[in-house]
Amino acid sequence: MLFLLDRLYYYYYYYFLLLVPAGVWAGGGGTAWGFMCDLLLCNLCIYLFMFLLCVSSKIILLFFFFFWGGGGCINGTRTHWEGEGRGVQMVCVDLTCVAIRLSPVWVCLIAYCPNGKRPTPLQALVRVMDYGFSVEAFKRKPIVLLTHMFVHANESHLAGNLTSLMATLLEFGGPSVQRNVEEHNVWVSVRRMVGSFAVFIGGGIMGGIGGQLMFNDAQLARRHKRWMSLLSVKGEPNGTPFDAVIRRAKSWLERMKYKIDKKRTDSIFMCGASAGICSLAGFNVSYYKRWGTALTMVVPEVIALVCSLLSTQTRLANTAWLPAGEVVGHAAHVGGFTAGVCIGLAWRWFSRVYRNGTQRKQRTKRV
Repeated sequence: MLFLLDRLYYYYYYYFLLLVPAGVWAGGGGTAWGFMCDLLLCNLCIYLFMFLLCVSSKIILLFFFFFWGGGGCINGTRTHWEGEGRGVQMVCVDLTCVAIRLSPVWVCLIAYCPNGKRPTPLQALVRVMDYGFSVEAFKRKPIVLLTHMFVHANESHLAGNLTSLMATLLEFGGPSVQRNVEEHNVWVSVRRMVGSFAVFIGGGIMGGIGGQLMFNDAQLARRHKRWMSLLSVKGEPNGTPFDAVIRRAKSWLERMKYKIDKKRTDSIFMCGASAGICSLAGFNVSYYKRWGTALTMVVPEVIALVCSLLSTQTRLANTAWLPAGEVVGHAAHVGGFTAGVCIGLAWRWFSRVYRNGTQRKQRTKRV
């Protein structure tokens, strides 16, 4: 059963995530074939857009939606689709504003290719060891608490994170995702970029690191529960001296195992923007009420985390965050999402209090 759930996680994540790069949900009643077309064409459009980023200052980006199958008429002078809910939507994109909004993506790219050259796998891993987070590395260089979010172990790790990061950034801010894509105000784009950076870094550090370390400690305690019970057992009154020696030797062995596992866990490096991305998805859920990226990214992480907790064997190597593709920190992702939800709720409450205070001041002035 756990194996089937584990396979479900990977298939759900890598295939259903085709929807995420566009950052737009196809609404209502579509057929399965039409839905798959939506996913594929949205994915192709966003990569076409990224390719044209260095070519032109402004382009017209076409998002093709086959909501109920079949086509519709196109009107290039309007920004909504026509023809009984079918057709092609025209979206005008200001590349300067979009480039500003996607600043976290450029930072991750620069961190992976600092010299403008494609690093070898060994160079990427060396950079992770220099700037990645571990308990031991944090004691030497506290700055790794920040830098670990922008380094990646390999190209597949980087590509997967950047795809998800673009989706969450396009979903972040504004009255709708379409308005975000069509934003032409540079100042608004800068403000949203600063806000997304704050949620990305804050949630990634608090939820990602905190969630993963708590999960590792829980797994350690679970694995060595037998050792704890041995320490609490006192010698039987009728036991022989030989039995007492055996119990003491077993207790010493379990204590050594615990210390070795603790040292190994503290030395495991964590890297990647995944926790920050999940934090942005959580913020989008709690503040903007947008579930698109959260459903495609966080749901499979919860499934994988539950599988890990239900597993009869506690394998600490599978709770780490490095290297990508071999071990994944599902607890860090769920923790980042939880932190993002909390940040969104806190900001919603603060905005409501500030708005009510401003309205009271305006009423007082009028009186």
